[in-house]
Amino acid sequence: MENQIFENENQNQNESLGNLSFAEKLTEVFSRFAHFISRHKIITIVLAVLVVLISTVVVVGNHYLSKINYVPAENATNTYQSAETRTLLTLSTGETIDVSGLIKNSDGTYTLSDGRRIDSDGTIWNLDGSIVFYDGSYLRSDGIAVLSDGTTIYTDSTVVFQDGDCIRNTKITVDKEGYASFPSGEKSHITAFTISKDGKVVAKPTSLVSPKYSADGEWNVEDQEALALEQAKKDPTLKDAIEENDKKIERNFNDSKIWFNENVKNIMLFGVDNGSKTYPYGRSDAMILISVNQKTKKVNMISLSRAAYVKIKGYSNTRLSHAHGYGGPALAIDTIERNYKIRIDNYVSTNFSTFVKAIDAIGGITIKLTKKEAVALKSKIKQNGLEYKGEGSYKLNGTLALEYVRLRKIDTDRARTQRQRNVLVAIANKMVNLSVLELNNMLNAVLPYITTDLKKSEILGQLRYVPSYLSGTVSQYVIPYKHTSLSLRDGFEVLLLDWESEVQYLHDIVYAGETPLYMEK
Repeated sequence: MENQIFENENQNQNESLGNLSFAEKLTEVFSRFAHFISRHKIITIVLAVLVVLISTVVVVGNHYLSKINYVPAENATNTYQSAETRTLLTLSTGETIDVSGLIKNSDGTYTLSDGRRIDSDGTIWNLDGSIVFYDGSYLRSDGIAVLSDGTTIYTDSTVVFQDGDCIRNTKITVDKEGYASFPSGEKSHITAFTISKDGKVVAKPTSLVSPKYSADGEWNVEDQEALALEQAKKDPTLKDAIEENDKKIERNFNDSKIWFNENVKNIMLFGVDNGSKTYPYGRSDAMILISVNQKTKKVNMISLSRAAYVKIKGYSNTRLSHAHGYGGPALAIDTIERNYKIRIDNYVSTNFSTFVKAIDAIGGITIKLTKKEAVALKSKIKQNGLEYKGEGSYKLNGTLALEYVRLRKIDTDRARTQRQRNVLVAIANKMVNLSVLELNNMLNAVLPYITTDLKKSEILGQLRYVPSYLSGTVSQYVIPYKHTSLSLRDGFEVLLLDWESEVQYLHDIVYAGETPLYMEK
């Protein structure tokens, strides 16, 4: 009854407005507004609070989102290269130094304000005479050399391993530049070899040795892979197998159907190295597809092996990681879409220095190391001030976390991708529990270094779902799902995929419960 009276009152007032002048109408509207507020104080207060909250969220959101480098994939190559590769050096200690304003010395080094000299590969010459080389091995000022795996060569030629075992009178001596002389008369840099328990010198793969420390000082296997591939194809024992595999890749690549579903958002995460002459935009050392079903809120985290043997438009068949190195995010996304037959909606790209900053900004992450992982990181753990305790949980800072995800000698590439996902899950879990101050520190440290084609409006639209995404179960997968061994028959390590079954497996994960459509590419 009261509502009916109120409606009748409004109707009468509306009719009466027609007989008033404009000034009188305006006065009457304000009078009615004041009357409404006095009668509905609670509703008015709630609306005012909501307006303030929404305004605050928009202002804060714009503050952080303004730090993000929004760059369409096709334009991201030069931006990424100029912002990161050409100005920043990541040192062996994990420090990131901006050298854009430093004068380069005649020997190719830079001199820092504190007097230390640094090399472009990350080697550091300290003021006390010690040298920390690019791979983490170091030469102490007293002449004692420590290899990257923790093995120590003393000045009396005794060799002591990580577990305390030792070999005396090896007659291995190390000079002030880090070059070791062996009883045979040969010389090699401490970054280029390890020593086995029986005293044998084991050379590292050429790809792990800086050109300046390699045998001839010139040949760099990473810049010669294309040549190695061509030479391998001329080998009669390999020719048939490679040609057959190339035919399968060609058939899959030429199928122009790229599948998608509007409920599914596919975002590629690229972890990129610092690049080289052959790969100016940095190879994608890590590639993880984050596939989110926006209807069910289900999240899939899918690692794509960097060693997958794929076809890259405009280039010869080669490793998937090379696509980003040749042409940045645009070519990498095009290569993934054409080979894996799945639409990529957006990308987020970062490099190693950004990764270190992100982990440090959130105060580190806790990772449970296996026995092999702990042994491989022993020297790094000690260098970063932690107590080595073998297998178990460690709180890793950015430098150690980067070493962890880049471990490559202890097991398979598949296990390496698992380590990359372990770190992402650890970061996501920690973000859920971050305080406002910690989140503020993380955002300020990370966002300026991220390159993405996600627009502000798209990011704002997804923020409200983040808690449900992170609190739910995140499923993890690896492509190829078939355990394929790395093959050397193409001149370098690659994985030869059964594309028909791998594509079907990927689609079953991403589009589970949905009906995918396709577009022609």
